[in-house]
Amino acid sequence: MRGLLDTSVFVGQETDRELGALPDEAALSVITIEELSLGVRMAVGRGEAALAATRQTTLDRVVRAFDVLPVDRQVAQNSALIRASGRLRGLRFGPLDALIAATAVTYGLTLFSQDAQFAEMDGVEVRLV
Repeated sequence: MRGLLDTSVFVGQETDRELGALPDEAALSVITIEELSLGVRMAVGRGEAALAATRQTTLDRVVRAFDVLPVDRQVAQNSALIRASGRLRGLRFGPLDALIAATAVTYGLTLFSQDAQFAEMDGVEVRLV
């Protein structure tokens, strides 16, 4: 099975949270690179050198190990559909999470995440790990 790994999978690995089974083949959204990079920058800014080093190691490993899928017009349109559907049901999904989910939808991938919110998004095949 090929899947898209959400940022929470990598944060879970960093913090030794238990993870369920991951796909044999995986990719990630460019948004995950942004979120992991933000984690590095925030740790540096707070003077947490050890945490920054751990996060940088994770980021470096992820960039080397996985295909990174872009946000393009179709991803953006699918993101808008996901967010609109949520809003019409009284749910608010953040734009970055919606873009990650939309990347999975656009590329026909199952989204692997530790964030249960993704399971509430219409049209997104999610596997909570």
